[in-house]
Amino acid sequence: MSSEQLQLPPIDLSSYEQLILVAVAVLVQALDLVESSLNDDAQLSFPSTLIPGSTIGKHLRHARDHFTLLLDGLSRGRPLRVSYDTRIRDTPMETSRTAASNALKETIERLRSLKVDDIDEELILDAITPYTQILKTSVGRECLYIVGFVVVLSSDACSLRFDAEPISMYMIGRNLDPYYNMPELAEVEHAANVIRSVAKGRKIHKVSTTEDTIVYTGTSHTEFAEQLTGKTLIDTGRYGKVFYLLLDGEKSAVLHLGMTGAIHVRGQEGLYYRRKPKQNKEEWPPRFMKFILHFESSGADSTPVEIAFVDARRLGRIRLCNDPLKEPPISNLGFDPILCMPDLEEFESKVLKRGCPIKALLLDQSFSAGVGNWIADEVLYHSAIHPEQVCKTLSSAQIKALHHNIVYVCQTAVDVNADASRFPSHWLFPHRWGKGKNKSTMTLPSGQKASIKWVTVGGRTSAVVQQVQKLVGSSKQSRKRSKAEETPSESSLSAHEGSSALSDNHSDSDDDSVKKPVVKRKRNETKPEQARKKLKRSGLTQLAEELTLTK
Repeated sequence: MSSEQLQLPPIDLSSYEQLILVAVAVLVQALDLVESSLNDDAQLSFPSTLIPGSTIGKHLRHARDHFTLLLDGLSRGRPLRVSYDTRIRDTPMETSRTAASNALKETIERLRSLKVDDIDEELILDAITPYTQILKTSVGRECLYIVGFVVVLSSDACSLRFDAEPISMYMIGRNLDPYYNMPELAEVEHAANVIRSVAKGRKIHKVSTTEDTIVYTGTSHTEFAEQLTGKTLIDTGRYGKVFYLLLDGEKSAVLHLGMTGAIHVRGQEGLYYRRKPKQNKEEWPPRFMKFILHFESSGADSTPVEIAFVDARRLGRIRLCNDPLKEPPISNLGFDPILCMPDLEEFESKVLKRGCPIKALLLDQSFSAGVGNWIADEVLYHSAIHPEQVCKTLSSAQIKALHHNIVYVCQTAVDVNADASRFPSHWLFPHRWGKGKNKSTMTLPSGQKASIKWVTVGGRTSAVVQQVQKLVGSSKQSRKRSKAEETPSESSLSAHEGSSALSDNHSDSDDDSVKKPVVKRKRNETKPEQARKKLKRSGLTQLAEELTLTK
């Protein structure tokens, strides 16, 4: 994903309050990993994919220990001292989900209650490994180091793919999840339509809420309930990936589903996007409920309606606004392809100004609100444009096709209520998932079997039909990949496997003329430099630039 901007104020990492907010956020999402993604204690013992001998449980304990030891050091008085080498290993949280959950909750509460006068105050780091040494650092520096450390450990933990997403820097305006795809324009339109169809004109006589200081933004769960109780639903609306409930009072409820948010009408299946939790539709209140709106009956023959907003991973947002279309987050968004698509001339002008890959531009919500990963891939496929094609190099014909297909794909998906089973059979959509795990059955209009390759553009995985989407010229990203990849991607689905470069260029021949690719390693790189590069590869550019690891 090209780090979708979520209309949060810029984070000032010199601010104590916001630094703690970031620290709490990564631990809260680690807690969500334990409570929402792990099905049994045995998964805590799954081996690490990066660190031999480590496990998921050890990763969680390791991440929590660093924060705990820093908090312990700050509570002992001056001079401030901390040592990360005094960790206690083989604790219950390595093998028990309950123990891991309780330990993470305790640390989160300690962080929330922490008061620091000066984040630049000197802190002495007592290191034992690889040899005894004493280093001078600061409170803020160590907190940033631990945040980055937790993100890296989480990415490794979630690479096992048991329906978990890596911890993201969502709290500082990013969402870097590579495995989940956020509900996009069509799915959000469907959610708004469902609420309108069952509750328009009804009065809310009660609002049940769950406290959540992350999901509720700019308001509290109690204020939200107070503002909506007794109000009548006039209508619902949507702009981009945001939808709202217009009421007969001063405030409107403005909602964003995030990654796993969903609307659930009592007695019906929840409106989950692609992956839904194992949940009985009769279970009520539903698990992970943030609020339930209880509507009165509208007539003698009607029954009361209850609508829940659920969010397992707490990446959604609930707000109250006086005028949704004129206030953030909607006021900060670009055009909506259904509601206010610019004419071709204006659209072409906007595109040709940009020097980024076209896929990254389409995912930028300040450019095209509501377009997400799958919609962007579908649009680019129908337009025969490679996702890495630089915007300002597009021809007038390509931009015209792009302009048409943005509307075509979005409107088609909306017309069938985002029901993927009703999407046109010639679409890329059913073939783009799984990143090569399943053989492609896609057939091009010519009758040829499609060869699909997956590339990363703007931090998001992109499906490319190689016979259709040709890269004109070369982007910096593609040049870098061509140097690193001497063979086709393992995730490429080729109709001509027998003629692959792998078999041509990397045979077992003793011919010295066959040159094998040489991977050069930079021996002079320090571990902190390697760590910063790993963070940047994960998309955490801002954090990596701010982060200075202790050498």
